[in-house]
Amino acid sequence: MMGWAIAVQNHVTTWSKRLGSRDFWPKFVYHFTDLPNALSILESDKLCSRVEAQAQKLLKTDSACPAVIEGTDPDHTRYARLYFRPRTPTQYRNEGIRTRSQIWENAHCPMPVFFCFDTVEVLTMDGTELSNGNMGSPRVEHGAAIDMLSKIPFEYVFHDGGYSPEMRDLITFHRHAEILIPHSLTLLPSLKWIVCRSPAEQNTLLHLLPDAVRKKWQSKVRIDYRTLFERKWFYVNTVTTVGSDIEFRFNPDLKVDSSLIESFEAKLIYAESNGVRRTWKGQMQANKSHQRFAVEDARRGVVTLTLDGHIAFAGPVNFEDTPF
Repeated sequence: MMGWAIAVQNHVTTWSKRLGSRDFWPKFVYHFTDLPNALSILESDKLCSRVEAQAQKLLKTDSACPAVIEGTDPDHTRYARLYFRPRTPTQYRNEGIRTRSQIWENAHCPMPVFFCFDTVEVLTMDGTELSNGNMGSPRVEHGAAIDMLSKIPFEYVFHDGGYSPEMRDLITFHRHAEILIPHSLTLLPSLKWIVCRSPAEQNTLLHLLPDAVRKKWQSKVRIDYRTLFERKWFYVNTVTTVGSDIEFRFNPDLKVDSSLIESFEAKLIYAESNGVRRTWKGQMQANKSHQRFAVEDARRGVVTLTLDGHIAFAGPVNFEDTPF
């Protein structure tokens, strides 16, 4: 198999040179999922197929379009599935905390977390298969990695930017080319990075992990400042304390209709370390860039912000020392 490993490394090297500022894309294969599922993956130490995740009750939220899943061959749901690239059409459809009118066919991934695995290590594992496009499509081809790699048109898989209407179907199909692992993929040794969209979301992920699990994985948790996320929809960027206020800085929704600015049902809970709780409920507009919440006589505690019931931030705040 040494020759196969060399072939995969040559694929990575060739496409890294061709992609310029996106040179890191071919070095990894990617799985992205919503925060509750990411927590479950890290606690279980493995990335499971849909069938196995459901059987073991590891699938906490379902970000997939029900119609797409219904039309997918049941055998295809027995693989743990990864992509060759970030920012797939699926991610465009479901990334971000979206207002109810923006959620496409119930496909929603409010706080996506990326798992980045080493391409060479995963493709050279026994049993790894590849597809040339979307596994939910009836025209997809898939098979052993060693047979399929040369058959996949990576000029379309790694295509970035706009395209003509005539090319739309071809490009979106191949952007969804997948890496298929029967049943499940153990995270180590091939998992290299766990990537969050912002400092606030990184804090949320780490805060919600059990202590032992956090200690195991925190060195791999990073914030993406490059090209993994779309960043077109609402999320929390930073959370700081200013005097007796908690200040949230948001990435405002870039897709919101300016003539009809929609809002979220927002709920903030501050739990002081001495057990005192303060709660705020109200509307929060999707194009908001920042907001402060006054918390009188607070010292240190945990704040949780939910928007339409989705966790937007959860983590500790300290009013006594330098904010995190």
